[in-house]
Amino acid sequence: MPRRSKSCEKHGRRNSEGTRQSNPMIKKLLHQGLTLTSRSFIVSSVNGLGTSFGAHRRKVRLAVHMTVRQKSIIVKFKVYRHVPPQTLRGLIPKRYHPQVNWADFESGESVLLLFAHDRKDVVLSSVVRRAIDSLMDLDEQSRVAVAGCFTAEATIALAEGGFRSFTLSDFPWTDDNYKRIRKTTA
Repeated sequence: MPRRSKSCEKHGRRNSEGTRQSNPMIKKLLHQGLTLTSRSFIVSSVNGLGTSFGAHRRKVRLAVHMTVRQKSIIVKFKVYRHVPPQTLRGLIPKRYHPQVNWADFESGESVLLLFAHDRKDVVLSSVVRRAIDSLMDLDEQSRVAVAGCFTAEATIALAEGGFRSFTLSDFPWTDDNYKRIRKTTA
């Protein structure tokens, strides 16, 4: 039997053979006939987001926007609402920590838009607009967006919405350039 890490045992991410298991919530959605829909929202409240972030008085709201294609789920973005300063540090991936001035976020709650955040991931303005449009009555003082790379149009849309963006790559993509290259390489 393959060796399993303690975190996998704790969170039940692997079955007895040591192979990866699907998320139970996603399995349930697929079982309920979500296989052919293109866009869905799952909204849940997470109290303190687990023990590693500590317990907080107010619940953090999480919305996940995903696309379902051929029984595989592609997460487009996650929205975290009412994030206290001490939790924000745990939600932003560690690769981005050197860019963040944490003192700027100590004043109150934040909203975090978490897009695909690997270095090779490019986020188009249409995805950013969809994320911003999904937010209702923004009462958080700080607004943060994290991605691997935003296109020029996406960066403008975030700036207009009052978001601070953190990226690993600052390559000057435009929506049209990126779509054209993706089409020719696919």
